[in-house]
Amino acid sequence: MKKVFAVMAISCLMLSACGNFGEEQVAGDTSSTEDVSAQASADISDINLISDEGWRGCYSRFLKELDGDGQFSLFDLDNDGIPELFLDTDKSGTKEIYAYDESSNTVKTTDVYCGYYTSGSIMLRQIKDTNYFITGPAFSEDTVLYKFENGEAKQIIGCGVGTDDKPYYYSDSFEKEISKEEFEKTFKDNTGIEWTAALPGLKGDLGLTGDLSEDLSEDSLYHSFSETSGVFSDENVGEIPYDISG
Repeated sequence: MKKVFAVMAISCLMLSACGNFGEEQVAGDTSSTEDVSAQASADISDINLISDEGWRGCYSRFLKELDGDGQFSLFDLDNDGIPELFLDTDKSGTKEIYAYDESSNTVKTTDVYCGYYTSGSIMLRQIKDTNYFITGPAFSEDTVLYKFENGEAKQIIGCGVGTDDKPYYYSDSFEKEISKEEFEKTFKDNTGIEWTAALPGLKGDLGLTGDLSEDLSEDSLYHSFSETSGVFSDENVGEIPYDISG
């Protein structure tokens, strides 16, 4: 939208320059026209800089537009060289994951949350050497397997524990329940590893410690907005930590 306004502004300036040009010719002074043309050229250069800025500039502008002093982290969930932005806008503990859309040079939400949320604490752990990650568990949340690709988080399967401590399993549609065997097969077909959790989501024990990263919602992995000085670089991209003891 800023680009549209900028282009409109340039058009108005150019039209103004044309109008002034006729009037100034009568007086024999073209300095006003030259000043306007120079400004228009500068504005065009600014637009080109914005369109070529990439994820670094786009994330930087996005943070500047937010109120308050929140915290952020950058992790490359799909190993494509463009990190995702984990954002806690008010340091409340809730982190929302955003992605950079290269085609439109914009930041978009993935609708995935982790950290402290309304129902409790939600972990987010990446499966090592893949573009899959797991969210959960929390007090009343399910454990969900996602595939992250092209800036989109696609739910693959999920599972949880009912009030009677009985596990339940479902496919990519929350309404479609599947058997434990179907769940385990789908999990292995996608990730290449066995699902070994005894009870999904119970007390945070996924039974996959050796294959999962540390919880990427941990506050120790985050930085204050002010630490960027308004500029992102590759050094701001965090290396996804794994529990080597597992």
